[in-house]
Amino acid sequence: MPLSHIGHALSRLALERAHVPVSISNGNVKTGAELLERIQCLSVGLRVNLGLQCGDRVAIAALNSDLYLEWLIAVPCAGGIIAPLNYRWSGQEACEAVLQIEPTFLVIDHHCAELGAQIQHRFPSVQIISLGCSINGALQADSVPHDSQDFRLLWAPDNLALICFTSGTTGKPKGAAISHNAIVVQSLAKIAMVNYSPSDIYLHTSPLCHIGGISSAHAILLVGGCHVFLPKFHSLDALSAIKKYQVTAMIAVPTMLKDLTSQLLPRGFEDTRMESVQTILNGAGSLSLALLQRTARSFPAARILSAYGMTEACSSMSFITLRDPASCKDEQTLAFNYANRELHLGGFCVGRPAPHVEVIVSTNADANRVRGCLHEEGDVFVRGPNMMEKYWGEMGHAFDGCGWFRTGDVGWMDRMGQVWLLGRRKDVIKSGGESVHCYEVEEILSRHPAIAAVVVAGVPDVRLGEVVGAMVLLRDGWKWKEDVVHVDRSDEQITHSSGPDTCFTQIVNEKVASPNSMQLFCGQQGLSRYKIPKIWCEKSGAFAVTSTGKVRKDVVRKELAVHIEGFSVGGGHQPMMEPILSKL
Repeated sequence: MPLSHIGHALSRLALERAHVPVSISNGNVKTGAELLERIQCLSVGLRVNLGLQCGDRVAIAALNSDLYLEWLIAVPCAGGIIAPLNYRWSGQEACEAVLQIEPTFLVIDHHCAELGAQIQHRFPSVQIISLGCSINGALQADSVPHDSQDFRLLWAPDNLALICFTSGTTGKPKGAAISHNAIVVQSLAKIAMVNYSPSDIYLHTSPLCHIGGISSAHAILLVGGCHVFLPKFHSLDALSAIKKYQVTAMIAVPTMLKDLTSQLLPRGFEDTRMESVQTILNGAGSLSLALLQRTARSFPAARILSAYGMTEACSSMSFITLRDPASCKDEQTLAFNYANRELHLGGFCVGRPAPHVEVIVSTNADANRVRGCLHEEGDVFVRGPNMMEKYWGEMGHAFDGCGWFRTGDVGWMDRMGQVWLLGRRKDVIKSGGESVHCYEVEEILSRHPAIAAVVVAGVPDVRLGEVVGAMVLLRDGWKWKEDVVHVDRSDEQITHSSGPDTCFTQIVNEKVASPNSMQLFCGQQGLSRYKIPKIWCEKSGAFAVTSTGKVRKDVVRKELAVHIEGFSVGGGHQPMMEPILSKL
């Protein structure tokens, strides 16, 4: 039986979309024929000019663009494995990922030039390729393409096409090795469940280093829609693109929807409504009823869906329609579930599994004898052709003998086959669509000489869903000094009203700790900016613990919430006042 290949999607560009715009990036418009030619020439050039071998890894660190999409497709077409790196990573995190996958090439744009320099310094054998810019010592991407007459589809070993990184249980990057088949199956599922069509004009709001952005890009490519690229998500840029190009579809996380609706609704004008948008797929968090209603007002023609997914599953595993403009029943049902949550075991509904996916909830601790159950809280397991092949570089088996994968989520299934999530088995903070592992932040902070103990937990936030909070217990002789922290949410940068911090040596000598010094310390230790705690609180006395000695994180969350009541973190942090599905 012939193997699936993402390159099979290119035939539609040649046959049906040859003279139709299929890519818009920074004002540059490409037809299907032009995009096809560029992908084919790049794929051939990788083999002929650069000597790419089947199975070679090509890492890429860049902002969204049409050029990024071309590399995302061309590398697997040449038999290589594309490995996107998160442009928001610190140099240390990026180097950990590179160490795992050992890429032959690293493609970078101007935004990631510094990241590329750090990687090249540590791994001089990696060939740097500059994308749409000039970087000293780098090979120009424009010099790679070759005559497309030699184009042919090749496969990497195990049919692999992609290594997409997920944080993993330790917070360190883990590469999910994903096959051509999994990507094709996931694309077909999105087309079927979300109803993408050739007439769709899709806005890339999600980074192409995330599995949600990658899988949606493949789905739109397979169906023959048009891609509109934003380098990074900014609400005003997104709204401008929606209006200019009459965007019909996009994916978003709750943070994005909060930002978009906050730009539209305060104006109070009917002409600010984005009526071209017909499909919004929400991911990476549940929607509050209030946010759903605001989104419906801002995008009145949009069918709003939510998906439950993970990197290891090549994105979405289940879908639920939250709002259909053709009927108000879905919204009424959602409101009913809010009001009658005592009838349920709690959590938030993520809908029914996609046709290609099996999802069960099991109370059996033995993963080798997983059995599904209804209306009981348990671990969520998944299997199907959409699943990754393995974690790259790991010898252990991620699946049990029957192919089941433990998601790490806890939930239950109702009698209609809908999955309800209660949370993570291991504590993870979801902030603005990014995952932050409490353990990773705690481990960094524990290195500080002032800290005797620290607990990190998520603090509910109206815009980001959660922000990272830290409660610290100081060592004897140390004092805590509060200072005002300002969060610039345009790029998660942190500044302080007290100005530049004193040097670390002076801090140690004076034995005075503060949010300012702690945040700077986190950055110096290689922690990415979005993982650095925004909320800080000194703990007096011991932490509350369970009977087994584990810290009661529910108590810590409440204490952090009490600490910030009436206290505004510059840049807009507000304690959560509206009901959130995930908190029910």
